[in-house]
Amino acid sequence: MVDLDPPALLAKGLSPNDVSAAITAQNLTLPSGTAKMGTRDYIVSLNSSPSTIAALNEVPIKQVNGATVYVRDVGHVRDGFDVQTNIVRQDGRRSVLLTILKSGGASTLEIVKRVKEFLPDIRAAAPAGLEIKELFDQSLFVRAAVRGVVIDGAIAAGLTGLMILLFLGSWRSTLIVILSIPLSLMVSLMTMYLLGQTLNVMTLGALEYSGRAAGGKPSGGG
Repeated sequence: MVDLDPPALLAKGLSPNDVSAAITAQNLTLPSGTAKMGTRDYIVSLNSSPSTIAALNEVPIKQVNGATVYVRDVGHVRDGFDVQTNIVRQDGRRSVLLTILKSGGASTLEIVKRVKEFLPDIRAAAPAGLEIKELFDQSLFVRAAVRGVVIDGAIAAGLTGLMILLFLGSWRSTLIVILSIPLSLMVSLMTMYLLGQTLNVMTLGALEYSGRAAGGKPSGGG
């Protein structure tokens, strides 16, 4: 943690980004190659990290008017943390919140499934007295949306078929309508699978719209 002195930074014509870049560039552990000794190859790493926290205060930032500006001139490095801005409580007790985020191309259902599969092993390896609970499961909303698509498709097919049967009296047109909606949904799901798309709120909304549209077209044509 670096506690910066804004007036000192302004006087030296520096910014917090200059301090961050200087520390990042001079606090590294990099591979420098291999060394062959006998029948073995050893990986050699170059450690350019300061040995103590206090040594980071001696890291040079840049030269200003011919004089080298060090970190100690514009701030102070200490072993600490950021200022706490929030508190997590579970059932009135202080807790720690760990959020798992998926990448854009991943499936929410698959990610949640795998996390739940790993939870027993994580709980078994956790220290005594540490309790791990699930607070939020986004897969519940996805599954509810899937059920909504199925239910809306069934209702749309049933009502549209009933209207055609009552007003046109055609079993053939009724059968076409009832079959067109699930068929359109199946084709959409198959196309999504071939394109590598996953089920989410947007795709489920599109499926629901396509199901309703499939039910509406035959009735309009009749």
